[in-house]
Amino acid sequence: PKRIDFTTASGVPLAGLTAWQVLFEHLKIKKGQKVLIHAGSGGVGSFAIQFAKCIGAEVATTVGTESLEFAKKAGADTVIDYKTQRFEDVIKNFDAVFDTIGGETQLRSIQVLKRGGTLVSIVGITADPQIADQAGLQMLGVFMHPDGAQLAQITALLDNGPVRPLVDRIFTFSQTKEALLYSKSGRAKGKIVVSVT
Repeated sequence: PKRIDFTTASGVPLAGLTAWQVLFEHLKIKKGQKVLIHAGSGGVGSFAIQFAKCIGAEVATTVGTESLEFAKKAGADTVIDYKTQRFEDVIKNFDAVFDTIGGETQLRSIQVLKRGGTLVSIVGITADPQIADQAGLQMLGVFMHPDGAQLAQITALLDNGPVRPLVDRIFTFSQTKEALLYSKSGRAKGKIVVSVT
């Protein structure tokens, strides 16, 4: 992208393509639909919020208390503090769930979907598929695949302004260990980048 430097741009492909493919290839989100995006303050989640808002979807997201403002700035319509609220008590009748967490969160996410809704997970399906079948829902686990044409579409959004990469911290190559520990801490807001220059 022309508007951002190389170091910042390096944080785009993995997270950006993951968010793009889940929303548009698998969930097939359209204008006016409602999508719950878990972990909206993470690298993937922050892109997913922005992409969904670009097409006019209604977005709810879950974040920790310290990330509420970050998620609002990313564009989420409803920001749920998972430390103090149960998201299934706040929202109902959603078309889609973008699961980045799995486990109990994935199971609870089924409750927010309307009949015919879809849950797509990037961490695998851990909930019992029979529960989804009984509720008339679809569940799918996916992995990101490289796609130059999709990256070009993302680049256009970055250059034209509605989307921006949200970088939390840039580490030097010699700080790679610290970068990994910071990533594991779960405190990052947006992408963590390691610069090799």
